[in-house]
This record gives sequence, C-alpha cells and structure tokens, in this order.
Amino acid sequence: WTHPRTAAETAASLQAAGVPAEPVMTFADLATDPHLAAREAFVEVDHPVLGRQRVLRPPWHFSAGGRGGTGGGEVRPGPVLGADTETILARYTDREVAQ
Repeated sequence: WTHPRTAAETAASLQAAGVPAEPVMTFADLATDPHLAAREAFVEVDHPVLGRQRVLRPPWHFSAGGRGGTGGGEVRPGPVLGADTETILARYTDREVAQ
C-alpha cells in the first residue's frame, strides 16, 4: 500500500482516515523543510576547521524583555578537538592531572 506513495502522501491518507501520522524525515528533508525555515530553526556559523556550517539552533526562544533577555542566545560551532584542554587542566593540580 505504501510503495507507490511518497511519505507525505501516505501520511496525508492516514490523517484523512483519522490515524495520527507524519512522514519520517531525513536530515536533508529537515534542512529544506518550509516549516522549520519559517521558524528559523537553522543558523549558519563559522567553524575554524570546517568553514561555514548550517546548524540547528536550540529549539527555545526568549523575548528580549523576558528572563535572561537573550532572545535565544548565541549559537556557536562545536569546539575543535583539544581546544579547551589547557583551560580544563588549569582547574586541577599537577598531581591530579598526572593521575
């Protein structure tokens, strides 16, 4: 029954029959989804190794006047391997690090 239909057509048919259904989306589908685009779910960041990357922002948004007043905060790229090692190790004594 599902083979000749797209995922969207299958979900729509099931919904019309009263069955809760949504298509399973790939990452590529999510990246081009109009619903997510309208909600600005993705943002571009500059990664020091990978260059410009499109990433998913946190799903929460705060108003500028709300608690914290950040509007959702800054979205940053993931860290480069080892970038924070010295900062983390500085919290410990040489003896603790050696263990």
